[in-house]
Amino acid sequence: MNYTVLAYFIYLPVAIAMTVWVARTLHQNGRVFLLQAFRGREDMADSVNLPPRRRFLPDQPRFHRDGPALR
Repeated sequence: MNYTVLAYFIYLPVAIAMTVWVARTLHQNGRVFLLQAFRGREDMADSVNLPPRRRFLPDQPRFHRDGPALR
């Protein structure tokens, strides 16, 4: 195995783990900052401070009894 391929196999899981960790940390601690930035408007701060899964993953398709919903 090439050293470059080995380096990528090590780098990829570390980079993904760090990205998930940073997203969770910012979500948990970011509400206070957002409340200050939006001058106390809780509705705005909560709408921006989405959980990491809702931010990165696309919406799941919604099906109706007559077939898939059109967007």
